[in-house]
Amino acid sequence: MSTAQSRVTPGVETSLEGGKTRYRYFEAKESVLRPLMDDLFANHWSHIVIGPCLEGVVYEIQFEKAPNVTHSDGYMTVDLGKKQPGAMDHFTQATRFDREVKTLRVVEGNLFVCQGCCCRNVEAGNPPVPLERFKKEWKERGIRSRVHLTVSGCLGLCSVPNIVLLMYRGETVWFHSINSNHDVVLIYDYIERLLQLNRFVSPQEPLSRKVFQRYLTDALFPERP
Repeated sequence: MSTAQSRVTPGVETSLEGGKTRYRYFEAKESVLRPLMDDLFANHWSHIVIGPCLEGVVYEIQFEKAPNVTHSDGYMTVDLGKKQPGAMDHFTQATRFDREVKTLRVVEGNLFVCQGCCCRNVEAGNPPVPLERFKKEWKERGIRSRVHLTVSGCLGLCSVPNIVLLMYRGETVWFHSINSNHDVVLIYDYIERLLQLNRFVSPQEPLSRKVFQRYLTDALFPERP
């Protein structure tokens, strides 16, 4: 343990509900703060959300990759790099039931992962849904402000679990039998390709083998009215 760490004083606070929060006081000096901040941005950057909090809205900014951290004359600079092509922040406003106006983020797409009656039902002999991998890829790829992830109830088509629906810029793509971590990675690779192109394109092999038609207006089928 370093000299700086040895002077850290631990403490515990108990909330009214009985929960406990452990904390440590530390000296606000470079020898203590620098290794702490270096570790935070080097090893935990994918879990960081930053941004200003204004009246009625909190702006959430996530890192798309590990930032470049430099030090000079006691100052630390965190360089986020350039945004992905086509990445822009869009917001709209909505008046809710109590007439309070809220600012909402407008996203490019939404990924729905079925957790209904048959998907994930291993007792019925169906494979488990790789839900934790869906969450992990969504966070670590830095796309949360562009494509939302929703863990949903039953999406139907119970005969071909596990079902996943992607909605992107008004187009819909349905996937069946998304049962492995590899399947999840393929879906997120496809989403990242859409975001880089800033337009809709069809999924390629081998992911395209998992696509099926659900709506008359599905993006990949010609039977559109």
